[in-house]
Amino acid sequence: MSKKRYRHPQPSISEREVKRQKFNAPENRPLSRSPIIAFGVLTLIGLGIYAALMGQRSAANDYFTRLTAGQDFRISLASLPLDQAKFFSYPSSYGNDVRFFLRRGSDGVVRAAYDTCDVCYPYKKGYYQQGDSMVCRRCGKAFPSAEINVVRGGCNPAPLERTVEGGDLVIKASDLEAGVSYF
Repeated sequence: MSKKRYRHPQPSISEREVKRQKFNAPENRPLSRSPIIAFGVLTLIGLGIYAALMGQRSAANDYFTRLTAGQDFRISLASLPLDQAKFFSYPSSYGNDVRFFLRRGSDGVVRAAYDTCDVCYPYKKGYYQQGDSMVCRRCGKAFPSAEINVVRGGCNPAPLERTVEGGDLVIKASDLEAGVSYF
């Protein structure tokens, strides 16, 4: 009699194991999360930088005194300091803020100019005071206070019409609106 060899039954692969093998196949693996995390981190960094820059911009605009739209600007000459420029912002009817400054010149005359010039106005940087001069924030040229409203064109501060009535300096709203194209 011949002996039959006994074969052990092969264990069948369960359905669970089949699914596991399909899931682990390279074409079925889920995407790595590292690109998603990197994108999120870069987005947060970008938002942080944007917020910081906007904070700087608003801090730079804090030295402008905001005026009322549609009204002539009037200020007492006695309230203007002898050696310090004062900056103002007028909300135009076009939605732009028209910025300008007042500065008593070394000759004692109160000068008024838009906070820009005919050359550098597209950059919207304006001027700052350094001693007796106003300095362009873009090109660095300095302009003596006594020449503001006298010398026109080029990189000189764009002159702003003003009148003196009694003890007040007056700038008409229409003259402020005329400067809207600079801003």
